Amino acid sequence: TVYFGPWAMRHESPEQVWQGDEGDELPVWTSFPQNGPTRLPLLTWIQDQLEQPTYMQMSGSLIPFRNYQELRHGKPTKTGPMRIEMATALGSNSVYAEELNEPVSIIYGRSDSDRASYGRSARKEDIHLMAWMVRYSTKHPRTLRRLILITQGHLVRQLRRFVLGEAPAQEEWRVR
Repeated sequence: TVYFGPWAMRHESPEQVWQGDEGDELPVWTSFPQNGPTRLPLLTWIQDQLEQPTYMQMSGSLIPFRNYQELRHGKPTKTGPMRIEMATALGSNSVYAEELNEPVSIIYGRSDSDRASYGRSARKEDIHLMAWMVRYSTKHPRTLRRLILITQGHLVRQLRRFVLGEAPAQEEWRVR
């Protein structure tokens, strides 16, 4: 199992560092189903991320070091930071993704930060992610059906986007 902390953020302004009350309730967002389970089969979690983007809605991860080694030395080579949570989760010994009850860390940033540009950049690395899911499915043959469904859905979304000019799905802010 790979573990992710829910996303937690305190908003600052460009002119001033956050100076609020530490005791104030901290809103947290999730990349897991809002009212659903917090433990999912790995490819189910990834499929949800690709269908309904919840980019960067985790505050840190607890992933076995061997997963990072596989990513560094595996093929195809990972060239950028996008989709890194999903790529490292796809270690050959990982089966589930689970969300922790509390954030691992709190992010301090602007409330108007451009998360849409992250989404555009991340979609450019989807080919790499697909290749890593294929590699994962060779080690876990029972996931092959899920991989085919993910690939078909992703290709249909891309065709609609590029051929029909359909806008990509908007990020859903799932508050816990």
